[in-house]
Amino acid sequence: APGLPPYWHGPKAVGTGSQTSSKSSVGVYTYRLQCRELPFGPWVNDNVTVTVKALPDCTFNANPSRVPKNNTSTLSWVCQNVQICNITNSFNPLNWEIYNGPVGNISDSTSTFPLITPTIFTLTCSKGSDVGSWRAPVGVFGEPNWWEIRP
Repeated sequence: APGLPPYWHGPKAVGTGSQTSSKSSVGVYTYRLQCRELPFGPWVNDNVTVTVKALPDCTFNANPSRVPKNNTSTLSWVCQNVQICNITNSFNPLNWEIYNGPVGNISDSTSTFPLITPTIFTLTCSKGSDVGSWRAPVGVFGEPNWWEIRP
């Protein structure tokens, strides 16, 4: 791309070579590759266009992360670039739809149901075909010590 320094320069064997670029800014970037057979072959050019999208991104937690049996925890989330968000859990088939609207940023919280067993809550958000998931485990004490929440 004009104004960008070359990432590598010099001879490369045919069919080899790659280069990684980490663009963090949302946008469309076009890269140009110029090759020629040394010493005086004709130049061959090719372009590749890369689109960097803003993906769904959330922070999700449970507070407290351990509760006495039959108590609740508060689930909190802050999300950017989301269109649809749901919370599910490992204990029962409950599915809370917490957002379904235009792409945007959301933040909120809700109480869990009274917990009788360790439960992992999962926040899943999407924007088009892009999907992300975040987990918030809640331990329950006052139960036998044989249980464990696995990540």
